[in-house]
Amino acid sequence: MGERRQIRTAAALIIGCLIYTLTPNLPLRKRIEVISDNEAEIIEAARRLVAQYDFVVTSGGIGPTHDDITYPSLSRAFSCPLKHHPETLRRMRAWPSGAHDEATEEQTEARERMALLPSGWNVDVFYVKREIWTPVVRLEGKLHIFPGIPALFQAMLDGLTPFLSLPPVEDRPMRIQIFTSNRVHELSAEIQAAIEGKEVSEEDVALDKKKSWKTRIESASGKGGA
Repeated sequence: MGERRQIRTAAALIIGCLIYTLTPNLPLRKRIEVISDNEAEIIEAARRLVAQYDFVVTSGGIGPTHDDITYPSLSRAFSCPLKHHPETLRRMRAWPSGAHDEATEEQTEARERMALLPSGWNVDVFYVKREIWTPVVRLEGKLHIFPGIPALFQAMLDGLTPFLSLPPVEDRPMRIQIFTSNRVHELSAEIQAAIEGKEVSEEDVALDKKKSWKTRIESASGKGGA
């Protein structure tokens, strides 16, 4: 496995036309970038994000079709030659599917392109879920390649957690919720002044039914001090 760096910053590179709608987490999400299925764009964006962030994920472009060019593009970006990965091929072929029994030679070849992975000293391959044969491929100890299917992406991202070098508990993100019904504007102003210049965000959300307010404070570090 590659060098285990402690993760403090993260970025996501969405390749193709799939865009995920997620709950905002502004102090933690340093950058999300969406690009087309274009080799030059993939190479440029991947190199730039790896140079700037500790943890980078790509999503999309690893299927069997002609426009699935994420593996070849990232292979060129980081000088990792493409090779059929024996364990991935084994898992793929062992996966039960009646359709595979009747597949033509051309269809089988296209499917096995999904096991044509970057290789080399700067490549790690993780099987993060027993029920998913597709691996998470990591390049340069930072960039993690995921499929674009939302359900697979989420399951594999959750499964990757044990393989990551995370900050100690006291430095991990925390959330404080404060419920108020009086002096909400004055309190909001005081909170905003307290977090000025710190890596903390503050958001007021109206709770219509109870006619009260909720103020959410999010800190990128347990040492936020807000």
